[in-house]
Amino acid sequence: MFVKNALCFAVVCTLASPIFAQEATPTEPTAPEGITVGTPYLREQQGDWAVECLRRETPPEPCEMTQRLTDINGNPVADVRLFTTPAGGPAAAGASIMTPLMTLLTENLRMQIDNGPIKTYPFAWCEPQGCVARMGFTPEDLALMKSGTTAKIVIVPVAAQDQTVALTLSLKGFTAGFAALTANGTP
Repeated sequence: MFVKNALCFAVVCTLASPIFAQEATPTEPTAPEGITVGTPYLREQQGDWAVECLRRETPPEPCEMTQRLTDINGNPVADVRLFTTPAGGPAAAGASIMTPLMTLLTENLRMQIDNGPIKTYPFAWCEPQGCVARMGFTPEDLALMKSGTTAKIVIVPVAAQDQTVALTLSLKGFTAGFAALTANGTP
């Protein structure tokens, strides 16, 4: 049941976000010609991370690093969107992770970078496409992500509350992708 719902979630996300179907090749820091204002586009691919931006009339264009997470069978389960935050704030960067609707929200989302400590993040809201956990990253968290290889994300399905679903977040390309976000002056 959980895999079926995860697959439905992935199909909805894919249909709602045509940017995933674009070829992942590096481009200039501005939108390619023909992209209309308000349209998302793939600016570049850095390892396993896509840098997606929203076309604006004037720079800077807001950008995020994205990655789709799959289960052990290759089925899409969650989407990660990492973004910069204003300097001097409580977090050096933030992320939203969308999981399927049939995620047990009271169990929260857990994340572990390589063999580091396990951090727990509550879910903030649900919408028709899935449920969202928001998180803030300290400079130390970002340093771990830049030097790490993977992060493990764990969720619990409603239909099997005695089980967990472990997803692997690749950190390949994280450093270059994050540098692209900060160099862009992303708001």
